[in-house]
Amino acid sequence: MVFTIPHIFNDLVLLNRELMFNILFDATQETVKTLFQSRYGATSGLISLLHTWVSALGHHTHVHILLTGGGLKSEIIDGVKVESWVETPENYALPIESLRTVYRAICTKKIMKRKSQLKPPDEIARQPYGLKNLIDKSFEKDWIVYAKAPFNGPIQCLNYLGNYVHRVAISNNSIVKVTENHVSFKTKDYKNGKLKHNITTLTNKEFLRRFLMHIVPKGFVKIRFYKTTRTEAGIGQSIRRNFRLILSDPEWAELLMIGVKKTTNWLWFRRKSFDA
Repeated sequence: MVFTIPHIFNDLVLLNRELMFNILFDATQETVKTLFQSRYGATSGLISLLHTWVSALGHHTHVHILLTGGGLKSEIIDGVKVESWVETPENYALPIESLRTVYRAICTKKIMKRKSQLKPPDEIARQPYGLKNLIDKSFEKDWIVYAKAPFNGPIQCLNYLGNYVHRVAISNNSIVKVTENHVSFKTKDYKNGKLKHNITTLTNKEFLRRFLMHIVPKGFVKIRFYKTTRTEAGIGQSIRRNFRLILSDPEWAELLMIGVKKTTNWLWFRRKSFDA
């Protein structure tokens, strides 16, 4: 899944990066977990990844989500708490329109709730109800949510994410030419549904400005894991129990090991984000 925020919020995000990033993380995971609980009566697990750029280093804040293909359902049977694993259909998890509607409602509510902590852009600050007007205008925009099963299965998805999440906004291989005044680099254009390779040239100052937009605040956790349950025994036991249920056959056990090897730089097995 990919959750975007309309570009009308770009200035607000750039002025309040850490706070707005946290709002996006909170809104997306709450959206998914709320709809999953409503549809399946179970709690899903998910990994959320923050991404802020497009090929030409433009500003495009969005959150990628890797969702478990099921969740834990808790019931009290004869006075005993029993947990069982509920699977989703093979190529379907949650309705896309519901994801968009609920995500928009939760995200805008969280923005308004934190308005006293947000530094507004000058144009909004000059208006008596600037932030509310901005949110009202956002309802006229598309709150795009993309949700599909991995094209080549879960192993391909983990391999992709493992190589992807800690890349910087541009690699050395993409830079074609550097002069005293300009930088030229390779970009991709997906307009009209077709991939086209271009060369983009920016002034040095503009290139640095765009690049610096995509360096997250110091200490910010941009990869977060939301587990299916909380247990008194602690995070480690919860992870082991959840993954024993999810990866109960040899094929999935192999997938987990491949995923761990490919994503050792994720740090999501030992970061504080497990407390989410």
